[in-house]
Amino acid sequence: MGNDVGTVSRSAVLAQMDCILATEEFAASPKIQTLLRYIVTATLNEQGDAVKGYTIGIDVFDRDTSFDPITDSIVRVQMGRLRKMLSYYYATAQTPGSVLIDIPKGQYAALFTALEQGDVTTLPDHADAVAATPREFHWPDGSLTIAVLIGITLVVAAMLFFQPPAKAPVRQLVRPQIAFFPFTISTHEAATTAFANDLHEAMAASLTRQKLFSIVMPSRTDEWHSSSAPKSNDVPSLLHVDGLVRRNGTDLQVRVQLVKTGDEQLLWSAVWDRKATDSSDIRLLAADIARELHLRTILAVRDSMSGDPRANDTPWLLYLNAAWVPGEAEDSLKWEEERVAFARRAVKLDPEFGPAHAVLADKLAYLANVDTTLEASGARQEAMQHARQALKLASDDPNVVGNLANHYWHMGDMAMSEKMARRTVALDPDNALAAFQATVHPYSCERAPQQIVDEAKQFDASLTGDNPTRWVTQTWLNQLYLNNDDLPDALAAGRKSFVIFRTPDTSLRLAATLVATGKVVEAQETIQTIAPNWPHLNLFHYADTTMPRRCGNQSEARRMVALYKNMAKAICTRMPSSPVCAHILK
Repeated sequence: MGNDVGTVSRSAVLAQMDCILATEEFAASPKIQTLLRYIVTATLNEQGDAVKGYTIGIDVFDRDTSFDPITDSIVRVQMGRLRKMLSYYYATAQTPGSVLIDIPKGQYAALFTALEQGDVTTLPDHADAVAATPREFHWPDGSLTIAVLIGITLVVAAMLFFQPPAKAPVRQLVRPQIAFFPFTISTHEAATTAFANDLHEAMAASLTRQKLFSIVMPSRTDEWHSSSAPKSNDVPSLLHVDGLVRRNGTDLQVRVQLVKTGDEQLLWSAVWDRKATDSSDIRLLAADIARELHLRTILAVRDSMSGDPRANDTPWLLYLNAAWVPGEAEDSLKWEEERVAFARRAVKLDPEFGPAHAVLADKLAYLANVDTTLEASGARQEAMQHARQALKLASDDPNVVGNLANHYWHMGDMAMSEKMARRTVALDPDNALAAFQATVHPYSCERAPQQIVDEAKQFDASLTGDNPTRWVTQTWLNQLYLNNDDLPDALAAGRKSFVIFRTPDTSLRLAATLVATGKVVEAQETIQTIAPNWPHLNLFHYADTTMPRRCGNQSEARRMVALYKNMAKAICTRMPSSPVCAHILK
C-alpha cells in the first residue's frame, strides 16, 4: 500500500469519496458530506496545508469572519464525527473500495492510501467505532465451574422466557441523494464546453448550499463532458438531473430536466436562452436554474415518499411536509394545522431538530394573526419559544433562518425580519426569494421608493410563468402599490396573486384594495371564497389587532389600518351574520 497522494489517481480518490458519501450514514448528515468533500478536494488540489479550523468554519459551517475556533467548537466536534464515521465505514463496509481516505488527528489534510484485496482497513488512532478482536477464552476445570455454568444458564433462560418482547427499532428514511449528471453538449467547441463546465459547477455549488439533500456528481472524470449522457442505473438516488447545452449561432440554449431514477419518468423540464457567456451571467443563470430545480426536487421527494409507512417516524421528512413550499397546498386552517402537527411530531422525535422548531415559529405566528382561537390559546408565545430554540440549534441553516424571517414578519418585528432575510442570503447567496424578502419586508406599511418597486417587479419577471412562488411576489407588489397609493396597479397585482394561491393575508389585502377602489361586491365575494376554510377568521380582529401589530410606526401605518377597518365595515354591513363579522359594530 502507498501513503502518498501521488500514488493514487485523482479519479480513484473521487470515486472512493462518492462511494462513501452514498452510504446511509453519510447521506443522513449533509454537513459531514460537505466537510469531507471540502477536505478531499483541497488535498487533491494541493491546498491541504492551507486548510485550517478557521477556514473550515467559514467555508463549510457558514461562520462569519469573526469566527474563533477556540471559543466556537463546531469544527473540532464535526471533525471528530467525520473521523469516527470514516472509521465505521472502513470497518463495516463489505467492499470498502480501492482507496483508504484518512484524516489524521491534529491536521485537516487527508491521506490517500491505495488498498489491495485483503488489506486491513482500520484507521489509526480514531478507530473507536471498530469492534475489538475477541480474546481467546480458556475454560476452567472443576465441578464447581460446571455447577456455576449450569446456574447461569438457568438464570439466562428464565430471563429470556419472562422478558417481554422488545419493540422493533423504528427505521427512519434516509435523505435521498440527487444525482447531478454532466451536461450533454451538442457541439464540442471550446467556448461551449467551458460554458457547460462552469455552469455545471456553479449549479452544483448552489444546490449543495440548500442543505436539504446531498448532491452527488457521477462519472467525475477529466473527460466527463461527452456527447452522450452517462447512465444512471448504478447511482443510489431517487432523482437525477440531466442537462443539455446547445449552441444556436451566437446564442446558447440550456435545457434542464428532473427525472425519477429507475422508471426514467420525466418530472420537470425547462429551457433557458442566453447570449452572454461571461462569468457573472453564468452565476446568475446557475442561481435561476437551481432555484427552480430546488423547488421541483422538494415537491418530487415529498410526493414520492409520502406513502411510506416510515415517513411518520422520520424528522427530516416530517419537516419537509410541514414547511411551506410553493406548489400543492390548501388554503385552509385544517391544512395548516396538519403542517403544525407534522412539525410537532418531528420535534417530539428529535427535540434538537432546529428546522422543525423554525417551521413552528413561522406557522404559529402566522396562525395567531388569522385565527382568534389560536391567538387566545397562546400561539404567539409558543412561536417565540420555538424561534429562540431554532436560532440556538441551527443558526447556520438557511432554511431555518428563512423561516425565522417569516416568523418575525408575522410578529411585527420588521427589523429582525429583514435581518434574518439578509442572514439567509449570506448563508445562501443564491436564495433569491430571501433576497426578495429582505428587499420588501421593510416596506410592509411604508411608502416604497421606485427602485424597490422595480426590483420586486424584476424578480417576479425572472420566475418562470408556472412558478407557484409568483403568488408571493404578486401579493407583495399589491402591498407596495397600495402603500404608494397606486390603486390600479395594486388591484391588478392582488388579482393575479388571488388566482395563483390564497391565504387570509393575501385575500384580505386584495379585499382592502377592492373596497378602496369602490368594488365592494367583489371584495365581499373574495372574503366569501376563503371564509369557509377559516372558521375563526375575524375581519375586525385583523384590522384592529393584526394590522397595527404588523405596521408599527411605519409611515403608512395609520392609512393601512384605516383601509382594513373600512374593508371590514363595508363587507360586514353586507353580511352581518357571517362568522368573519362576529364582532361587528357595537
